Amino acid sequence: MSKKVLNFTVLFILLIENVTIYGQVVKDDNASTHSNLIQRPVSRLIQIENENTIAILSSVPSEGLYDYKELDIYVRQHKEIQTIYIRSIMGYAEMGYDFYKYLSTWRNIKALKHDPPTAASDITDINFSYICKLEQLEHIRLVDLKLTRESFKKFGNFKKLKTLSLGKCNISDKNLADISNMENIQNNLQYLHFAGCSKITVKGLRKLQKLKELKELRVEYCKRVSTNDLDALKKTLPGVEIKIVNPYTKEELESFQGGWG
Repeated sequence: MSKKVLNFTVLFILLIENVTIYGQVVKDDNASTHSNLIQRPVSRLIQIENENTIAILSSVPSEGLYDYKELDIYVRQHKEIQTIYIRSIMGYAEMGYDFYKYLSTWRNIKALKHDPPTAASDITDINFSYICKLEQLEHIRLVDLKLTRESFKKFGNFKKLKTLSLGKCNISDKNLADISNMENIQNNLQYLHFAGCSKITVKGLRKLQKLKELKELRVEYCKRVSTNDLDALKKTLPGVEIKIVNPYTKEELESFQGGWG
């Protein structure tokens, strides 16, 4: 066997081993209800956080590589699962649109958390349209999504949304105006968090005065909004706790980790 062929063979074996390693199931001692997890390729992407939260690990661009049917069966069998956490590892967060098709049918889900990818984003207009079918979502965190204005308008589909956290998104003042006019958002949204959203300005944030239930607004590392705008926003949004973190650095923006609060 030639040296070139031998090196290729070793590399191929290492790649196969890495897929197995990163597909390992992590079982939480306090999550006994999940002990019957089916040991199939897609199931190995599940990490159990607690009895009502699972993380779906994205280790490689997986569209076409995994059959999400087993994951769908697992979620349907465990109706206590209320939080789905899409966690990026190895710099990818591409689940494939077939994953979002299944996700759209998990009607018990109340919280969706999308971990910030370091290399790619998979929240497209099409995938977001599937997310919007989860009308009962109460908490949403999405990072690095790029949506059209029409897709942003679909936030009005969520009937009970209390928390909205958007990081490194292309949301603009026009989108803020659209969101503030949505009846469901006006009557329910309590917590709003923007981080690294470079298009929004204090003019757009003033539109949020229509959100009757808003209790807290956080604006972090948004280069068009500074601490100098704090007083103006407090006058427009009396009774709302407002936090502005600025200025931002490139390093801070790239290391943004998001969160509910």
